[in-house]
Amino acid sequence: QFNHKSNRSKRRDRTKGKSIEPIVRISSQAKRPEPSQKIEPTMVKDSGIDFELKDEASIDDDNSSFGSIDDEESITSQSSRDELKEIQRLMRKETKGVSVWRMVVLVAMLIISVVATVATHRFLEEEEKSDFEGAYEQYATTIIESSSFNARFIQDSYQTFGDYITSYALDEGLDWPYVTVPNFWKHGENVRLQTSSIATALFPEVAPEQLQSWNNYSSYNKDWLGEVPLVPFIFNYTEDGSISNEVGPGPYRPFWQTSPLPIAPIVNLDAYHRLPEASVAGELGQALFGPLQSSSGMARFFPQSDDAATSYEGEPYSTYFQPIFNVFDDADGTPPPSKKQVAILSGAIRVGIYFNNLLPQGVEGINVVMDACEQYFTWEIQGSQAVFLGQDDQHDSKYEKYRFESTFGNYDDTQRVQDAGACVFTVNVYPTQTLEDEYRTATPAIATALVAVVFAFMIASFFAYDAYQRRRSEKVMANAARSNAVVTSLFPDMFRDKILGNESSTDEGSTKMKKKTYYASDNRRIQDFLKTGDDDGEAVGGHHKKPMADLFLETTVIFADVVGFTAWSSVREPSQVFTLLESLYAKFDEIAKRNRIFKVETVGDCYVAVSGLPQPRQDHAILMARFAHAIRIAANRLMKNLEVTLGPDTGDLQIRIGLHSGPVTAGVLRGERARFQLFGDTMNTTARLESTGQANKIHISKETAEALIAQNKQHWVVKRSDAVEIKGKGTVETYWLNVKPGAHGSVGTAASQERPDISADGDLKKERLIDWQVDVFTNLLKQIVSLREAKNSKSPKRNSSTDSLETTTKAVSVDNSKHFALEAGKTCLDEVKEIIELPEFDARAARKQQNPEDVVLSSEVLSQLRDYISCIAHMYRENAFHNFEHASHVTMSVMKLLSRIVAPDLTSAPTDTEEALHDHTYGITSDPMTQFAVALSALIHDVDHPGVPNTQLIKEQTSLAAVYRNKSIAEQNSVDLAWDLLMDDAYSDLRRTIYVTKNEFLRFRQLVVNIVLATDIMDKDLKQLRNARWERAFADYERREESQKDVVDRKATIVIEHLIQASDVSHTMQHWHIYRKWNQRLFTEMYDAYMKGRADKNPADFWYKGEIGFFDFYIIPLAKKLKDCGVFGVSSDEYLNYATKNREEWEQRGQEVIAEMMNELKQKYPTPEQEAEVASGSSSGVEFESEEPTVSKGVSA
Repeated sequence: QFNHKSNRSKRRDRTKGKSIEPIVRISSQAKRPEPSQKIEPTMVKDSGIDFELKDEASIDDDNSSFGSIDDEESITSQSSRDELKEIQRLMRKETKGVSVWRMVVLVAMLIISVVATVATHRFLEEEEKSDFEGAYEQYATTIIESSSFNARFIQDSYQTFGDYITSYALDEGLDWPYVTVPNFWKHGENVRLQTSSIATALFPEVAPEQLQSWNNYSSYNKDWLGEVPLVPFIFNYTEDGSISNEVGPGPYRPFWQTSPLPIAPIVNLDAYHRLPEASVAGELGQALFGPLQSSSGMARFFPQSDDAATSYEGEPYSTYFQPIFNVFDDADGTPPPSKKQVAILSGAIRVGIYFNNLLPQGVEGINVVMDACEQYFTWEIQGSQAVFLGQDDQHDSKYEKYRFESTFGNYDDTQRVQDAGACVFTVNVYPTQTLEDEYRTATPAIATALVAVVFAFMIASFFAYDAYQRRRSEKVMANAARSNAVVTSLFPDMFRDKILGNESSTDEGSTKMKKKTYYASDNRRIQDFLKTGDDDGEAVGGHHKKPMADLFLETTVIFADVVGFTAWSSVREPSQVFTLLESLYAKFDEIAKRNRIFKVETVGDCYVAVSGLPQPRQDHAILMARFAHAIRIAANRLMKNLEVTLGPDTGDLQIRIGLHSGPVTAGVLRGERARFQLFGDTMNTTARLESTGQANKIHISKETAEALIAQNKQHWVVKRSDAVEIKGKGTVETYWLNVKPGAHGSVGTAASQERPDISADGDLKKERLIDWQVDVFTNLLKQIVSLREAKNSKSPKRNSSTDSLETTTKAVSVDNSKHFALEAGKTCLDEVKEIIELPEFDARAARKQQNPEDVVLSSEVLSQLRDYISCIAHMYRENAFHNFEHASHVTMSVMKLLSRIVAPDLTSAPTDTEEALHDHTYGITSDPMTQFAVALSALIHDVDHPGVPNTQLIKEQTSLAAVYRNKSIAEQNSVDLAWDLLMDDAYSDLRRTIYVTKNEFLRFRQLVVNIVLATDIMDKDLKQLRNARWERAFADYERREESQKDVVDRKATIVIEHLIQASDVSHTMQHWHIYRKWNQRLFTEMYDAYMKGRADKNPADFWYKGEIGFFDFYIIPLAKKLKDCGVFGVSSDEYLNYATKNREEWEQRGQEVIAEMMNELKQKYPTPEQEAEVASGSSSGVEFESEEPTVSKGVSA
């Protein structure tokens, strides 16, 4: 009670003359007052209820007002807690240095442990690397030295044999070319065995006047051939493999004696033009190695025997040419005047065999690459054997620095040999990962782990010791708190502080605030805002801070815009549009950071940046020029890479860049979303320069050009030839920027030093489209597999008669005729049905279905899918319109429409939403096989299209027209070709992924047939069937005896067919630029047919009105039907709007567009006189025989 009163008195002293509202909480263990007891308005806590003391007058000094001794203990406990906090504050102050040093020691130990661990690992790895490099150097030196020795040995062997032949001719007094060496095959066999040659042959030089006498001589001296037939004259093989005596005026170099004996007619085959290196060897008077080539053709003429290492077919060989002279050199090495080349001794050398038996058994993983004048052949040494890998450089590029190089062949003057046109081989030796792995062990990892464990133990010990010390300090603090409480109860506060050494004196400086006045410049404030986002500027008028803005006199601004982006984005999903922009801007941001460029903002597809602020720079123009060059290259490469994921035409996108230098007003435009902005004429001029530039070029102003020239970069600037009109400035002089390294400077960043982009040719574009198609169909296959697995897992027992995954699949895969076969005289047109049955919704499978992205397809399926799509791509003809690129465009439109199939206003639970979506879309969204069939039909619908309409094929009375009874000829042919290809045994795994039951197979077939034939919009019968079906499905039609399932499936069939029809002509319902592109290609294709006599009318005569009619009677009604279907969401409105706008645009500009197209085509086609000759020549029908589509094997059967 005494302590409580004392504390209460102290509170009075501190708050004298003031009314206070303290909240004193009495322990819940306090004695509960009796019901009759009067409760004073003191602070008593009873059962959790607080009674507040409102003013000082209500405080009662009566001890009884505060209850029992428990109240006193509670207050004392609170005082102890306060004192404990005070002690803790003192301890923190005293131990602050200790805590700092504790962290220093801990960080130091962590750093030392990391450094020691990394150093240990690095040291041991370097030791292993050193062992690897030393062993490899020894092996590579052995290979190089052995290759040089073997080359010398080959030269010596053939030189000796050649000298023997010369000596024999001189001893016998024989005149060349009439020389036949006895036992040539035996001598040649010795040379072959020594040099590992496939064959050795002698080629005498026969002059034109000696042709007849040589023919007689060879016929008379054929005994050495034995039973091998001889062609009794010098001959050549024709392209069809027959023998011809037309050998030209000469001279001649016929095959004569060979070892081994040939097995086919080769003796007297003229090799003068076949072996040009032989002539070079004669001119140089020196033996030469010929180019490397495959030995597969040698098996036609020479046997494969044991002495030729059993089999040589396919292994590369080099033809060695040893010139034979009529006389020897004089004793002093001087050639006599009569010395001349009279023959060539040749050998087919298997160079790869010389890499055998060079290294010990067990040493593997060394690549030997032979460079034969830009032709590369690679072997891998595996112990004592050298395995031929292929005809290209297959060494791992990361081992380039380990290359050992040597010339194969002993040439006195290598440069002279090369200047003469001969090929000089080089042998390059590289290690492989296999060899390096032999020297990689687990020792570094084990040793590193041990070191890490040791240091971890030390750090753990430190933590344990620190924890022990902390507990000890807490005990000391508790004791100090109790001691302090005793002191507090005995002495007033002032004395307590002195006793405890915690007296706080008033610092004179603390009562006098030091006011620091700091006037930051606007430039400095802008820099601080850009770094931190905070503004510390002074207030203006007491309400708002002064605006942050400044004038920067020397800056360079860039505007970079994606050309064709609007048209490109009109055919993409929003997510794809943002994928492109995010990827592009992220790359630009990365380059900007590296080049010290400040990004201002992005407006749509336009990227705005500036150099020269917030820190002014004298070289702002150079920095921006390098940045512009770097982003141009980066954008070109990025677009090519993104085409694989974003679809056709992405690789054709390019950026257009404008640069201008001048002053700008820069500052922070504050508001709800503060932004850093640039203003001024420089911004407007830059925007005009960008808009008047050209794609993939950097357009700069005269001011920027002058700034670059002032920095000695005049070689970067090229004046633009034509004048540019800029709004508000009139005609101005502008320049093109071409950043390139040169004598005056070089590009300063890695990104700007990239190689200039080279537009991909047609083959590369086709490969990118194939990659994109593979990605699309892979995702669809994953959806099929995901749903199938969910259905199969719902029940442990399955009906084998309908769901056999093995027997039915095998039957379908191996012999599709067991489940599907057309009757005699029927075509796939007869298969078209009014209703295609789609599966009903399976709610349980929908709940169990896993995320399709988690499905993993086998490598066999992915490989077969890629191969199938590649085959389809190459089955398309090189038409202007009906080609693989257009098929990809149709596929992209199909996928967009499929993704837009939605059911509006679905607010139920997720499972109910899926079922409602299934009902609203007639089952299309819940059946991935249907979606796969639609996409596949888009891919194959124009396979092997001849470039002319069906009416022309009927008129020409082609065989296909007869097969398909003059109905939907091109479409049926496409179905049969693509289907027969899919049924090939090579795609069995792919088929098993698409369907696994008979019912699935038949439904898949029905979908493909119906969808592809729906693209024939000119067939009257099909059109009548479709119109009638539409009326029954969507118009007021009295349905009798028709199930609800048939009603839904009919609507689904209509929606699917309209989807493919809209996609087939989707370019007419897309951006004007897209429409113009494909419209021009179709015009070109039809004009090409007209010029070749395969069309009666010039399309230019009817194209304008024809397009208007096409819009009015097909495109716009089709777009309206898409909307009436009610399942395509906003896409139906989008398609209808574009169709209407394109129709209006065509009506205004159509005649002008046709004139432009005709001007371009006039440069391609000949004059009218030549056209008349072509037309007269085409009447025979022979000229265009090759244009007829290929008949598929199924139809022909």
